[in-house]
Parts: sequence; structure tokens; C-alpha cells
Amino acid sequence: MREYRTALSACDTAQAQEPALSNKEQRGKHNKFILVALVLLLLALLWTSPASPAKYMDEAFRLSYSHTLQTPSPDPLAFIADLEPVMPKPVTVLTIADAVAYELIRRSRTLNETDALRTATVIVHESLELGYDPLLVLAVIYVESYFDNYAISPVGAEGLMQIMPATGQWLAEQMGLGYTLAHTFDPTRNVRLGIRYLVRLENQFKGNTAFALTAYNRGPSATKYILRHHNGRLPKNIRDAYASKVLLRYRALRVLYGSLPIT
Repeated sequence: MREYRTALSACDTAQAQEPALSNKEQRGKHNKFILVALVLLLLALLWTSPASPAKYMDEAFRLSYSHTLQTPSPDPLAFIADLEPVMPKPVTVLTIADAVAYELIRRSRTLNETDALRTATVIVHESLELGYDPLLVLAVIYVESYFDNYAISPVGAEGLMQIMPATGQWLAEQMGLGYTLAHTFDPTRNVRLGIRYLVRLENQFKGNTAFALTAYNRGPSATKYILRHHNGRLPKNIRDAYASKVLLRYRALRVLYGSLPIT
């Protein structure tokens, strides 16, 4: 017991004689600790970095998708149109609907495949609903814009079916549709308005397609004036300037696809 107490006393004496660390030395030890911790953290980041790009891409996609769902559509009708089913891309031309889609995809340089299929769906649907031939609509588009939905004529007609903005606004109001100046370049809205206008003109000119097409090109008032001054007939030069071109293209389309069922 006496030897144990002697050892403890000697240890206490040695600790009492050990010099205390200065503030500078304490700060040095603290800085070394921080440096070691930073190095370890950097190593941990480098170790896990191969997986981080995928993680960040997944998070970015999640945030983007969430933002898309929460962002309201500026045009409710356009939002609903985006939800409408789009006809599948035709592998072979088996129906008139396939032919319309095939012609739009093959000839248009401004419509992507989805917009072409969506436009074909509208052309077929509107034509069937109104008792009109979708191949005649294709012939009008061929002559008017050659399938360029951004086409603008020298007089200001716009889109696939070359609708004047004022006429487009009037037609949209008659149909109960919303309208902005950009809608004449929207291919589905443009053909919907154009088909309705063609049918109105056919009814106005008693089913005479050449008269209706001339009115589509020159306006109904100008066409009526021409007919009054030529005993109810279209002069050949006026007919050939537009109506004959559309009807010639229409006959070619009928030869190619006329024997096919509508859908």
C-alpha cells in the first residue's frame, strides 16, 4: 500500500511539473484537426462522385416534371387538344385517313411527325363531321401553302390553308373558339377553321366547288361580282388561276386514294 501511494504521488508531481500548452499551440492543434476533417470530406465526395450525376439528373427531371404539371396552360383548348388521341403513323396506306397522314408526313418540311398526325386526325374528323372530302382539303393545302404551316402570302394570309387573320378571328367567334393571332399558324386550328370556311362557301354557292374555291381564294363578294358580270360563269383565266389547280390536284389524289375506305 505504501509503494502504491508513493507511485501516485510521483505521477502527480510529474504532471504538475509538465508545462501547459500555450494558446498558439492550442490553435495550431485545432487548425490541424479542421484540415484533416476537410481532407476526409473531400475524399468522401470524390469516392461518391460517380453516382452523383445520375442522382442530380433524376432530381432535375423530378423537379422539371413537377413544374410541368403545376404550370397552367395559357390556352385551355390547346391543353385539351394535347390530350386528344393521335392516330398512329401509317405503315401502309389502307384508308383515306392513312393517306392524309402519309401526305402530311411526306410533304411537309415544317411539321414534325406528331403535329402531322394530329393535323391529319383533325382533317379527317372535321371532314367526316361536315360531309366534306378530306382529299379535297389536302388539295387546297397543297396549292395554298404546300404543307408549310408557317407560310405567309403577299396579302397576309397565313398557315396551311392560308387564312387571313380577320377571317380566322371571325370564324373562331362563329365556332365559339378562343382566338389569338398565333392560331392561324397552329396547324390543327388552321385546318379546323379552313374546313369550316370551305363548307360555308360550298353552301353559299349551292354546292358548286369551283365557285366555292374561287371564293376561298378571291373572297365571296369578289366572286359574286365576277359571276354577275359573266352570266353566272367563271371566265377561264379566273378559273385556271386557282380553282383548276386545286381540282387537278384533287383528281390526282382521287386516282391514288379514292378507292380506299375513309377509316
